[in-house]
Amino acid sequence: MGEKLFAVPWNVLKLDTLNKRFVLNIDKARLEDAPRFDKDHWPNMADKEWANTIHTYYGKTHRIDTIIRNKTMINPSEIKPDMAVVCSQDGQFATVDHMQGVDFIKLKKDDMGHHHFIPVSWVNSTDNNQVKIDRSGDDAMKQWTTSLPIM
Repeated sequence: MGEKLFAVPWNVLKLDTLNKRFVLNIDKARLEDAPRFDKDHWPNMADKEWANTIHTYYGKTHRIDTIIRNKTMINPSEIKPDMAVVCSQDGQFATVDHMQGVDFIKLKKDDMGHHHFIPVSWVNSTDNNQVKIDRSGDDAMKQWTTSLPIM
């Protein structure tokens, strides 16, 4: 694909901890048509319109758009240890261990003794000592990570 670079939303990449790399699962033809830029002429990464274009191309919602569209501002300081993490079907599937910075929630160890991380961008609300997320428990458990994603 030559000298062109591709901007890809983090939530499109899957972390392969075994091989210590990120994997982009996309058809080559789709990638060939993806928005790209020249290595000597980088776009303004802070431009919300540009970021929305990239996220839309890959079928993802830009975090800022999600917050604005839902008219909900999640304050990470409201997420406290021992809060129940509740899926979109109102079932608890995890418990907060603590906040990891402002972008990730570290969950308490599961039955196998593993911590997991979920992004704050999944959170719809923090009510009644619960962290309510925007997806099913099954989807969340397929998408969570066992190590803090590299940013």
